[in-house]
Amino acid sequence: MRPRASLEPGALNGLRAPWALVGVRVWTGSGPLQEAIAFGPGGRVAACGRPEQVLAAVPAPTEIVDGHGAMVCPGFVDPHLHVRASASARLATDVSHAGAPSELLAAVRQAARTHGEWITLVGACVESPLTGRAPDRRELDLAGRGAPVRIRDRTGHGWLFSTAALRRLGVHVLVDTGRDHAPAGVVIERARGGLATGFVADHVGWVGSRLGRVTSEARLRSAVAELSLELSRHGVVAICDATATNDAPQIASLLSWRERGDLRQEVTFLSAPGARVDPRARRRHAGIKFAAATDVRLAAALRAGARTGASVAVHCVDPADTAAVLQVAASLRVHERGPLRLEHAAFVPPDWLAQVKALDATVVTHPGFVEARGDRYLADPALEPHDWLYRLRSWSEHGIRLAFASDAPFGPLAPLQALRAAAARRTAAGASLGPGESLHGELALRALTTEAARCARLDRLGYGRLVRGGPGAAVVLTDDPRDPARLADISLVATVIGGDVAD
Repeated sequence: MRPRASLEPGALNGLRAPWALVGVRVWTGSGPLQEAIAFGPGGRVAACGRPEQVLAAVPAPTEIVDGHGAMVCPGFVDPHLHVRASASARLATDVSHAGAPSELLAAVRQAARTHGEWITLVGACVESPLTGRAPDRRELDLAGRGAPVRIRDRTGHGWLFSTAALRRLGVHVLVDTGRDHAPAGVVIERARGGLATGFVADHVGWVGSRLGRVTSEARLRSAVAELSLELSRHGVVAICDATATNDAPQIASLLSWRERGDLRQEVTFLSAPGARVDPRARRRHAGIKFAAATDVRLAAALRAGARTGASVAVHCVDPADTAAVLQVAASLRVHERGPLRLEHAAFVPPDWLAQVKALDATVVTHPGFVEARGDRYLADPALEPHDWLYRLRSWSEHGIRLAFASDAPFGPLAPLQALRAAAARRTAAGASLGPGESLHGELALRALTTEAARCARLDRLGYGRLVRGGPGAAVVLTDDPRDPARLADISLVATVIGGDVAD
């Protein structure tokens, strides 16, 4: 046995299957804590239980490590993030720190010194130039020296464009001649006289489809690999790409990154309504994603889900979105309605909780938003009462299935940070936001493991639990994340993927 002192982050680096960890507390996802776990030569869980049982199940020679009381849990699952957008954000300039329009323009001027074909900034709090709280396209033209400039809002649904960028988008700058061809869910802002301001609100992925790829495949693959490494460092072993515009080419790229090893995490995906899914990709097809709750295809998709088991996920930020989804789902009989995911569920009145329970829907939400964006929420009188914002405890008290997700790149990536935010319900400035919605303990941990895997259909591939024969996908932590008194001091010791400790 390799002796070790109390485990610290990085202490298990270099371990490759087969190996065993004893003297630990193993939360498998159900049942009592176990005392040991082993990963077999094939990278899967060889045994989990008492030390003597576990050691008898692995071949010799197998490295045996004393965990000194560390905690082992199923690897974290992120059921709602955006791989391509997260990778692309790594190739852009982060301006999340920028407040005033002058700071955004300064960032554009700085980027203009070294830019490629495009100047791309991400993470801004983008508002309409008509309000005077965002630069317009002519200011971007000057700061960017005529280059195409695009600035993406931190929510992912708003953009600022320079004149050259609008033209690449196919938008007529001087007057709306009807040639924009913008669908429902897209607003191209124009001032008096029809002049485009440069602001575009897009809830359906129109901007991406119009511009196409603006980054080389080689650079994008490199950024995906960097993203995967960061996910591993945060304990994430499996993900569901929840991009509402995933069609055949996007799905093919996603699975190619996985097959080439750029993306080490297991992956499932949600597809756009009507997208063709190759038969070879269907085992990773988690369902359909609707960006618009009023989409007329929603009822038909729920009926199809009743036959196939695939989820229907719907973007529910505004209460009107949630109300529309609940109305459509409630109009169908139980046997006509497949699994329903309410994505974000950002602001929900208490009277609707019973209906969500009656529909057996799963809420996929983001406790990290309370910390990351909570101070802005508190400053917005339209978002009162604050207990309605990103509810947690209410869902669990009503017996509603709950999963935590990052929404990366639009939210914080780290699952442990999400657990802390769920328990504390405090903003970055330390203000309390809806303390009655605090959630911790096993329910919160399940939202990052068993429930996250189930709603993403990753449970079919063995994720979310630690069982013999299942994938060797686990996290080793310094202490028990179910104990809120210890959460602040818990660190990730190691992430195990395929039985190997991810470096």
